[in-house]
Amino acid sequence: MKTLLTTIIAIGLFLAQAQAQQSAIEKFYQKYENNKAFTVVYVSQHMFSLFSDLEAEDKEDQMVLELLEDLKGLHILVTEENPERYYQEAINLVKDPAYEVLMKVREEDTQLQIFVKKNGKIIDELLLLVQEDDDEFVLLSIVGTIDLKKIALLADSMDIEGLEYLERVETEER
Repeated sequence: MKTLLTTIIAIGLFLAQAQAQQSAIEKFYQKYENNKAFTVVYVSQHMFSLFSDLEAEDKEDQMVLELLEDLKGLHILVTEENPERYYQEAINLVKDPAYEVLMKVREEDTQLQIFVKKNGKIIDELLLLVQEDDDEFVLLSIVGTIDLKKIALLADSMDIEGLEYLERVETEER
């Protein structure tokens, strides 16, 4: 009985911690989604599922459609006001062991960091944080079952601010 109780408490603590880790970036997004200083984009799982009815014209389109079927959501925040502050705030949220650094780039006055959150070998979240000089902060979070080989194709196929940074994932993977 004591072992069962200890196991239940341990599982409860693990689930509570996983929920807190899962929602750190979500809370950041929610904190600023109504702030007029931000451009805000949210694409729901339902919106992605609407693409499943489309027919692919070529192999690249087919890969994009397959990727979209596995996505649960896309969140983007962009601001030109005080980008360094928001970048540092977001970076502090991902100092959590749940997030693994996939790539860091510092080029002149631009900082780019890409993180993944995994469940075993499956990537559940791809998080991209960018600070361009004093010009712009971008947070992009893609949640779902993510294939890094296909993710850059998403950047090419959708014209949404912030997605252009995903092309660096493809470049880094080669």
